[in-house]
Amino acid sequence: FESQIELAVQALARGVAECVTISPPVSWDTHTDSDNQQSQLWEAFFIGMGRLLARLDATPATDRAATAKLSDEVVVVVLSEMARTPQLNADSGRDHWPWTSVMLVGPGLTGGRAVGGYDAGYTGLGIDPASGEIDPDRASPSPAQLGATLLALADLDPSALGPGVEPLTGILA
Repeated sequence: FESQIELAVQALARGVAECVTISPPVSWDTHTDSDNQQSQLWEAFFIGMGRLLARLDATPATDRAATAKLSDEVVVVVLSEMARTPQLNADSGRDHWPWTSVMLVGPGLTGGRAVGGYDAGYTGLGIDPASGEIDPDRASPSPAQLGATLLALADLDPSALGPGVEPLTGILA
């Protein structure tokens, strides 16, 4: 994992890549004993995230401004294609669930807050794209909305993703 972090930071810093993927070399697809298996994975993940963010903060930006750091240019997106059920199964594990979380870290974002939520049945709630506040009259955010939000963050036209895909501008600074 450490070598992936180093390679990713160097590729970004040298302008070889504008987007990189880091994937911990473990399987997150556990369905039993979630307390022990998932807890250890999360602990290792957050240690790795801390190392990644520290490396980005210690690496000069690609624009080579004297005070700029790579952390001033890079948005870190943490997500999975699936989530886990909120309730434990018969094996004290968690099964696949259609609502997942995304963590965004970097410039141009309003940080220090959680956006979204779920109802009593643990179904994802909608949010108002302009404010980021919960709006139960809307559908829960979609992957296309995340893509549109990232495009808007990069000052690119999110309408390329299709009609009616609204970026979540309420999370942008």
